[in-house]
Amino acid sequence: MSKHMKIANFHSDLLWYLSVDDSRSAADPESRTSIPLLLEGGVRLETLAVYEKTQKHSSQKGEKQFQIFRSLPEKYLSLWNKKIEFKLAMKMHRHFVMKKNPSIKEWKDWSDGFRR
Repeated sequence: MSKHMKIANFHSDLLWYLSVDDSRSAADPESRTSIPLLLEGGVRLETLAVYEKTQKHSSQKGEKQFQIFRSLPEKYLSLWNKKIEFKLAMKMHRHFVMKKNPSIKEWKDWSDGFRR
């Protein structure tokens, strides 16, 4: 990979991967979207998707992914070193909107606040 090439990736399941097990890390190569792998691949813009299949407790599971997104800069700053800009995307957002989850109103603020 050319060190001069900058990559924008428009979908990653890193938030889902981290939400399944609290012992997981954004450095885990098993995720196949770890921050070190993204950096190695030249990714400079990454879109992290919030996704949960519409079912019982899906809003709570999606909320957990929002919270993980919010914590990424603080939790992984030394690993990430501000070389990647992360954006938030919602996949299958109907169950969030239908339940009028108050945190949905905040996702734009969270996403904008994550831009470094």
